[in-house]
Amino acid sequence: ENLVDIARTRLDDGPPDRLNEALLPLTLQYTGQPSSEKISELVQQMNTRGATVLLLTALDDIAYTLNVRGSDIPFNPVFFSYLVIRRNPSTNTLNSVILFWDQGVLATNIAAHLASENVAVQARPYADIFDYLRSLSVELGAGGTIWLSDEASHAIVLAIENGPARILSTSISPVALKKCVKNDVELQGFRLAHIKDGTAVVRSLYWVEKQVADGVNVTEVQLSKMMEKLRGEEENFMGPSFSTIAGAGE
Repeated sequence: ENLVDIARTRLDDGPPDRLNEALLPLTLQYTGQPSSEKISELVQQMNTRGATVLLLTALDDIAYTLNVRGSDIPFNPVFFSYLVIRRNPSTNTLNSVILFWDQGVLATNIAAHLASENVAVQARPYADIFDYLRSLSVELGAGGTIWLSDEASHAIVLAIENGPARILSTSISPVALKKCVKNDVELQGFRLAHIKDGTAVVRSLYWVEKQVADGVNVTEVQLSKMMEKLRGEEENFMGPSFSTIAGAGE
């Protein structure tokens, strides 16, 4: 038993609600590769590894694979979810893609986005993942193999071990490895982001110099707010990647 859960129960202090903000589709203009191609490459790796199922638990891996972003965690464009990719062992082709998210109902724009990228995604409630994995392990039998990163939670592993399916655990997921190699569109996106951010930083420094020249004492908090304001004026700004650190020392 989890001592934190026991303490919270006795104190009648339940866990905070899990956010499920609206999802954002990311088009080829920003990704450079449709989700269907990414999944096809993963299925090829599953064939090589002899894996019947690939289970993605890292939120950034899931967002990258589906070309979808979220905002469930501050400063991170991810959403609480699990993604299951099943391979048909007899044909070595894709069987199904299952997304465990929120209540299992995708918004119209997200469903349309996935369809436009030739991906048929079955959506199921987020809370169903453990029961699904228990049943899946039994369904696959001793001849089935479920591939997951060794960073998956202990609860995920226990659910799979409930049945006879074998676990293939690797130190890093195949998606994380693929993300290390950027395509031309992603590289250009990096360059544009740095140019836009650099513009905002230079404008912020100019603002500070002008304030100081006018005898105004600028605090770090004021500068942080100004930097976020100026960054927000740049096209396609979605938010900072971390809380701004605008000063150091005395």
